[in-house]
Amino acid sequence: MAEFYSIQALQAIEEGDLIEFQLLFEEALINDPDEVKEQLAYQLLEIGFIQQAEQLFERLLEAHPTQHHYRLPLIDIAIDNDDIDQAEYHLDQIPQDDESYPGSLLAAADLYMTLGYPEVAEIKLKEAHELLPSNATIQFALAEYYFDQANYEAAIPYYTYLAKLRLPEFKDLFILDRLGMCYSYEGEFEEAVVVLEEALEDERRDETLYQLALVYIQLGQLEKGISLLEEIRLLGELRAGGYLALASAYLDEEEREKGEEVILEGVKHFPYNSSLYHLASDFYFQYHDEVQAEEYLRQVISFEEDSELSKVKLSFLLLRQERYDDVIEMLAELGEAMTAQGHWSLAQAYVGTEDYPKAFKHYQLALPGLAEDPEFLKEYALFLREEGENKLAYHVLLRYLQLVPEDLEMNDLFEQLRE
Repeated sequence: MAEFYSIQALQAIEEGDLIEFQLLFEEALINDPDEVKEQLAYQLLEIGFIQQAEQLFERLLEAHPTQHHYRLPLIDIAIDNDDIDQAEYHLDQIPQDDESYPGSLLAAADLYMTLGYPEVAEIKLKEAHELLPSNATIQFALAEYYFDQANYEAAIPYYTYLAKLRLPEFKDLFILDRLGMCYSYEGEFEEAVVVLEEALEDERRDETLYQLALVYIQLGQLEKGISLLEEIRLLGELRAGGYLALASAYLDEEEREKGEEVILEGVKHFPYNSSLYHLASDFYFQYHDEVQAEEYLRQVISFEEDSELSKVKLSFLLLRQERYDDVIEMLAELGEAMTAQGHWSLAQAYVGTEDYPKAFKHYQLALPGLAEDPEFLKEYALFLREEGENKLAYHVLLRYLQLVPEDLEMNDLFEQLRE
């Protein structure tokens, strides 16, 4: 009995003979029975021969127009090709009483996510879930939807359901990892530990080690967290966030040399990660090396597209050293994009250069963004008092005392201003 052309076509792919494959595919399209064509279509779809798979599904649908399950892969292909009209056409052709309708709802959810309508996608997923409440694929789709929307609380029940099933087809989707991450992001660290430790028993993956290490650190179990992060580090797989967490854990354990080693290694491996440079600067400032602290901030400023945060942070150091002109020169570059914190630093710098009108201007600009900051309000009130702006000082001090009513010295000043 002659072998089906479909089988020969797949063998040609395995042998890397794409010309022969195309010839055999054309024969299969014409001569093979429909059930064999269907198998070939799904296999081609799986290995990335999308155009040929699409041809097969279209041919099968022409031959069997009421077999709407053939529309589902065609919808997915249309979405991937940004052919929204074609995707919507096939979706509209599937009746609600057809067995393929729940699958079409999943496809519709994908379409609406692509179009930027996540709320509509959620409606479609929920409708599918109502029709088939025990369907694992729909449960997974809902779990992933809520995870991607950062609604971890909503995702937890669906991942929990799947974790209990332990279906082999979901093994490579690492359901326990996802569930553990959801608990972690929700701040339920004890639950996260239980789930992630179970995941680690199933398979010792770097991602699981990393997530569990972060949870241990959150729980204050620094030694356990350090141990897992060091395991990943030895494999050369530690990401930037891992270096940050590991260095911070060492510093919390007062292991200064190890903390410094990890920071410097992290900067070397991730030379454009701003957070690592900030941690390096903080480290050297803490240990009284202001030259190095400044150098790391200047390095990060040199490559950041938006360097305002780093510039404001550097301004604190420069103000401490009374380098007022340097602060003015650096922050003046920010112009109208400057935040309230930047205006505050600039005001302090102008006070240092005795340019009080400009200091007043920047205190005023900082006020709306720092109206809840007691330290700023107190400083600004005292500045206004010195400048003879007693009415303004009164109102600023009134706000300050609402936040810090126990400050007796400022209460006395407030009474003086009220008289």
